[in-house]
Amino acid sequence: MKMNIKTIDLDEETYKKLLTEKKKDETVADVVKRLLISRKQKSLLDFAGIWNLTDDEWQKLRQTLEEFRSQLDVML
Repeated sequence: MKMNIKTIDLDEETYKKLLTEKKKDETVADVVKRLLISRKQKSLLDFAGIWNLTDDEWQKLRQTLEEFRSQLDVML
């Protein structure tokens, strides 16, 4: 099977970053594919702890969610 090959320009810094991600038996193209695939497959746990909210903000969020759940209960 003939594979189409495309050339892309990368600055030196980007190329070096790709090489640091490269595993022993991978090509640079393999690295790009792996990174693109893994970027799409995020787990909810990847987002744990990213919100830095004050106690008041958490309380408001909690209240908003409770109101939303109540509205869903009425709709269902």
